Amino acid sequence: MDRIESYEQCVDMIKEFKKSCNKTVTNFYFLPYELKEIIAQGRVFYQLSENALFFYTDEREYTCVYYFLEEGTGSVVTAAGRTMLLDFVVRGSGYEKARETEIERWRASGFEFYKEYVRMQCDLKTRKPSKEDALQSGICELVCACYEDAEEIGELWQESLDRFSVSIPDVEEVRQMIKSRHVYCLKRAGEIAGTVYMDVTADRCVLKHLAVKSVFRRHGFGMIIINHALCKMSEENVNTCCLWVAADNTAAYKSYRKYGFREDGLKSGRLICR
Repeated sequence: MDRIESYEQCVDMIKEFKKSCNKTVTNFYFLPYELKEIIAQGRVFYQLSENALFFYTDEREYTCVYYFLEEGTGSVVTAAGRTMLLDFVVRGSGYEKARETEIERWRASGFEFYKEYVRMQCDLKTRKPSKEDALQSGICELVCACYEDAEEIGELWQESLDRFSVSIPDVEEVRQMIKSRHVYCLKRAGEIAGTVYMDVTADRCVLKHLAVKSVFRRHGFGMIIINHALCKMSEENVNTCCLWVAADNTAAYKSYRKYGFREDGLKSGRLICR
């Protein structure tokens, strides 16, 4: 595998490969700013053959695989020497068929189905904020995370989040997120009970890394944090908030619906090769 050195190199490579094929299938869904960022970090590699173009992005604990394949042909992924993840995203009713196709396509490379996710969306212009008794009675405080909170937040995310569902940031990455002033914490007696990060781009945001410490769970603190974060987004004239939730996490799904989130038609499946 060779490293991608620039955004332009990556885009030109994709264009040339697509020209050489009658029709291609792909799971490559990066937005330009996302792709530029990870290429600048030196984390993108590629492998090119006659009927397949693979991109590999190195995360801390695994490698993500993205592909362009000539339709109707098969290909085998080169083992990266570590756990590999491969996603596919489908809109509408074709998810089950796509799942069968992707599992069959990558079975020979050692992949198996890991988890299904649903994307939900909330219109912040029409959403009505909720009032939380815990805050009104002064039990908790909601604050924007500060530099000194980074280690505690990083530890909470490491302990609480599924490392094969989301890339968990290290402490330095947490500090960079805190600089955006979009990491919100719920504190009780000075201790961080929970936190969330809102990834903002223009008038849209993505809710990420929501976590509540185990000793504070089942008290509605997660929803208190979400309510606060969405209110802050509205104040910044963000119109829409999206999130991905595991399809089997029914408790979280119901809670998100309570706060105005609805499915927007996108589903994602994740395959894993350990």
